[in-house]
Amino acid sequence: MSPLASSDTDGWAPGVKEAVIASVKERSYLAQDAVEGVNYYFSHKDDTYTQLIGELPGGSEKLPIVTINKKTGDYHG
Repeated sequence: MSPLASSDTDGWAPGVKEAVIASVKERSYLAQDAVEGVNYYFSHKDDTYTQLIGELPGGSEKLPIVTINKKTGDYHG
């Protein structure tokens, strides 16, 4: 199971999470297929906002990719 599919489900409006993931991939913020060894996940900020994070192999570095509004699907990064 994709780390994106199973992480930080609290507070998402219906259908928003899937639409944001598709849009982030389409706009090339995120590779169409996860880059080997990189773990992508959502950090839990609050019930409205989250960050999509890329964790490099070994957990040596965590890079914020975009900040997302879980209610509207708006994001920036």
